[in-house]
Amino acid sequence: MKMNQLKSLTGLIVALLFLFSNCDTPTSQSEFTVGHAEWQLIDFKLEEGFPGAEMGGDMLENSTISMFFNDYKELMIMDMMGGFSITKVLFDRKNEQVTSYLHSMGEKLMLKVEAPDDPEGEIKIVKDESNRKEILGFDSYKVEMTMNVEGMAPQKVEAYITEKIKPRSSFIQPAHNNPFDGVPLKLTVEDQNMRMIFEAMEFHEDFDESVFDIDESEYQKIDMEAIKQRGLTGQMGF
Repeated sequence: MKMNQLKSLTGLIVALLFLFSNCDTPTSQSEFTVGHAEWQLIDFKLEEGFPGAEMGGDMLENSTISMFFNDYKELMIMDMMGGFSITKVLFDRKNEQVTSYLHSMGEKLMLKVEAPDDPEGEIKIVKDESNRKEILGFDSYKVEMTMNVEGMAPQKVEAYITEKIKPRSSFIQPAHNNPFDGVPLKLTVEDQNMRMIFEAMEFHEDFDESVFDIDESEYQKIDMEAIKQRGLTGQMGF
């Protein structure tokens, strides 16, 4: 897979898996609003003819997504192919700033933007609370979502949601506000070119908050115009 294709795929995954919610959801003592969760890519398929399709899901084997969250910051880390490409997206609520970091094939890029506005489009959600699974000891129910958003291919999402873990961020970009009442523990995302399935493997209510302290000195700062000139997605990452 070529470098620009890899970065575009990274950007798509981060875009699909990171959104910002400005709403404060009331929580009970049995709900976790601080924690660290990790998901693993358990299935990945590309449509025939799409660049890299001949490699199937092998190229993304061992890919993970980690999320660290508290009341003030959220950090999403997408680790593709065992560290071959690492994308980090940090949201600092105090200044409403989003910083994306890409480290891939020896190149380190950094993009700083303000939290984005809602895009124009249609989002439909259907809950099926009779369809339930237990994942990591958490009870979850099925949700189906379809998104038709300007500038993006139509997407279909199937998720199993637990309401016991409630970060102020959720997982479905380009929606701006959290469309769910919790967090997906299993997530299937499909568009016209690919299908990805992620499943939660770990959850910890405590973590070292120094993970939010990212050394920016080795990263090259670029702007959105440079992102587009490189042929990347330009959406919530690279």
